[in-house]
Amino acid sequence: MPPGAKKSANTFTHQLTQALKRFHDPAWLGANSPLAAPYFLGDYLQQEKETKATEAEKRGYALQRLLRAAAEAKTQPDGNEVGYQNLLKQIFFQHPNRRKSDLDIQQSLAVSRAVYYRRRAQAIEWLEKGLLRQLNPALRLENPILPQNLIGRDRLVQSCLDRLEQGQTVALTGSGGVGKSALGGYLTLRLKTRPIFWFTLRPGLNDRLESLFFALAYFLHRQGVSGLWLQLTADEGRVNLDITPGLARHDLEKLGGGDREQGRGGDRESFDPLSPAPPLLCFDELDLLRPAEVDAHFHLLSFLKSLRGLAPTILIGQRLPLEADFQCALNGLPLPAIQTLLLQTQISPSLSNDALEQLQAVSGGNPRLLKLFIALYQSGESADSLINLIRNTPSLEFLLKRLQESLNKRAQKILAALTAFRRFAPGDVWSAGQAKTALNALLKRQIAHSDGRGGVAILPAFREIIYQSLPSEDKDAAHLKAAAIRIKRGEYTAAAHHYLQAGQPETAIRLWYDHLTEEVNQGQAVPALTLFKGISRNRLKGENREKLVLLRSELRKITGEYAAALDDLIRTFWRSPILKAKAKRLEGDIADLKSDYGRALRAYEDGLQLVQPLLENEMAIFHKNRGWIYTRQKNLNAAWREAQFARYEADNLQGFIQKEMGNYKQAEKLYWDALNLAQDLKHLQGEAKTRNNLASLLARQGKLDEAMANWEKACQQYKSIGKQSSLASIRVNQAFAYNLAGQAKAAVSPAIEALKLFQRFEQSYGQAVAAQNLAEAHLALGNLRQAEEFAWQVIHAEENATIPDGLRTLGEVRLRQGQFDEAEKLISQSIALAEENQDRFLSAYGHRALGEVYMAQGQVGEAGAVLGKAIALFEELELPQEVKQTQRSLPK
Repeated sequence: MPPGAKKSANTFTHQLTQALKRFHDPAWLGANSPLAAPYFLGDYLQQEKETKATEAEKRGYALQRLLRAAAEAKTQPDGNEVGYQNLLKQIFFQHPNRRKSDLDIQQSLAVSRAVYYRRRAQAIEWLEKGLLRQLNPALRLENPILPQNLIGRDRLVQSCLDRLEQGQTVALTGSGGVGKSALGGYLTLRLKTRPIFWFTLRPGLNDRLESLFFALAYFLHRQGVSGLWLQLTADEGRVNLDITPGLARHDLEKLGGGDREQGRGGDRESFDPLSPAPPLLCFDELDLLRPAEVDAHFHLLSFLKSLRGLAPTILIGQRLPLEADFQCALNGLPLPAIQTLLLQTQISPSLSNDALEQLQAVSGGNPRLLKLFIALYQSGESADSLINLIRNTPSLEFLLKRLQESLNKRAQKILAALTAFRRFAPGDVWSAGQAKTALNALLKRQIAHSDGRGGVAILPAFREIIYQSLPSEDKDAAHLKAAAIRIKRGEYTAAAHHYLQAGQPETAIRLWYDHLTEEVNQGQAVPALTLFKGISRNRLKGENREKLVLLRSELRKITGEYAAALDDLIRTFWRSPILKAKAKRLEGDIADLKSDYGRALRAYEDGLQLVQPLLENEMAIFHKNRGWIYTRQKNLNAAWREAQFARYEADNLQGFIQKEMGNYKQAEKLYWDALNLAQDLKHLQGEAKTRNNLASLLARQGKLDEAMANWEKACQQYKSIGKQSSLASIRVNQAFAYNLAGQAKAAVSPAIEALKLFQRFEQSYGQAVAAQNLAEAHLALGNLRQAEEFAWQVIHAEENATIPDGLRTLGEVRLRQGQFDEAEKLISQSIALAEENQDRFLSAYGHRALGEVYMAQGQVGEAGAVLGKAIALFEELELPQEVKQTQRSLPK
């Protein structure tokens, strides 16, 4: 959610809460709630049987039924389902005469006021998810343009109807604006006793099989045939292209009343017109597909070919890449049809026959140009001037600009707002006062049209032209308004698109991240991935960057792009521990899907290691909460003990944070405080954990003897409680300390022991750290081959925190081998990555190593500069022993 969105009136949650508060006032709901508008209610409004109610009340009653149905649905997997249902019933659904006050309900539940309102919010959130699952707003089914009559196409209409009634495929082709979609819409009107599935191809939005399958599955599900829908929902957004096409064909056959296998491939004799009518399938804008260039388009067309004979089908496009049983090529309207069209708008009587002939000649009888002529004529232009205008400037751009200028300011503003929408927009946004009058004017002039279910849109041919003519600031404003409109109705993928178009990728990412599950379950994985692929993570900072990678990788997992998902995860430096843990879990999930079980286990184990410090923070909170409970029970000794446990966890965690920040004095004090508390509490595991942390810090400070004493004590304590997995951490830390102290030979044994333990536990990060200590030790001992082998092992482990060390060590190996250029390159890479990681400790060692490379080549000036930087970093870290060692390397 965008910041503060939970409290904003522009959220779906807010709209739902307001509707619940006025649940028993259907008139208010129908007049004020976007959730009670025809656009949102869809079929629920059509099912309303209350005949004596006003239109607003009917919509209110329909919303009441919908909310109850969502609350009572048994498809919401939540262990608190019954509790939420009962709470919603008591607070909102109970008749006002029997409803208790919030205070009475709170007291009956025996909870505090804060807990009551938290449960109330949780129940509303649970209902929100159920409502979205009930309606699936992202899958709102299309309705075609429905002209009440079609002028000049009578013979074509009858020919098409005859073929469709026989279950054949009809192709409607012709130039832009000639009326193909209008004819298709009129045919659906004549065949309205059949279920109608209309699907307009929009490249980048729904031009892949996955989108088509979800739309078709939802349509079939609404018709009572749910095999495909149940499979898709069970697979949680994933589409198995091996079985889904067959399921889709099976459901279409079932809806048609039987097995039509023999009717495929053009054999019409097996088609039984007396059986239950199969649905009418309509696919518009097919000419936008490029099967020779885009694999997804090729597969989509292949599936459409396989439907031939299963159901009557209309294919629409300027040129079609599919065969049909009947080709219907549309041309411009003849003169009599033009005259009839003008008569309907009361224009024809004022035009001479010569003027009519000129109009036909300049327009080519194209209905789109004729409608623009009519709209301009109705705005006050003369017929003769318009004919000359079309003759001299026949471009749509010019005519539309002329028409826009004839509109009042409010109509122009609505027109600009509508250009941002790729699909139908909710007409209730402009359903009152002057806005309603302006919208009706656009509909009357046929610049915009309605889908008959509360949706409005600009004619597709007009939309792009008008949109491109807008100033950039107006485009941004239109998209931000569109995003708010979509969010109010729970259409989060569409809202994310608008935020991206308005230049707000961070808001799009936060919004979709919070609603990933709901959107994926509505088949939005593919369109969302298309959106988020277009964002460069280099333009983002902080958690937004990491959330983008998680989103993309999750979506790629769903769509089967495993390699790209893993690559994105591995190449990201994770600053947020919780997001890094989620990344590891996702890496494990993908490895599992690839049957790479070893990698999956390693990723999961790494994730567990990352979560542990977070759990320690949670442990502090749990101890605090238990302390308050004991206090309320007047068990003050137990309360005090819990408070001390909470303080221990907080001190230990803060010590770890200060160490990572390079504030070693503060870290040491916090660790000693935590250690003393653990001893007072006789908390043996806590004492061992803090001793291990403290020893690692002491080793960095050069206090080796003190560090070793703490490690040995921690080892004994871990062994006494059977915590074998923690011994590996201690051994690797001991190896690290020996290396820091220049005792490379002593470092080898504990490093090898740690590596074996980490391999047994399949912890890739621990293996990388152990390998790095072995590389360091062998380098110091002059064993360059072993040092190089272990350094490469560190680099190949692809752990961001250890790669800088591995690169530096490999660079020092190359230095010893006299390969100065390669050494400089590797160590420079190490420094760059350490600085990206904000790791001053490894950056300091990298600068010192680079100085030694420069000194070996006689580049005294360069060596002095980088060694000076190393000294400054070691001084910041308060490591005097490292400062002295680096000073010894300075040029004399």
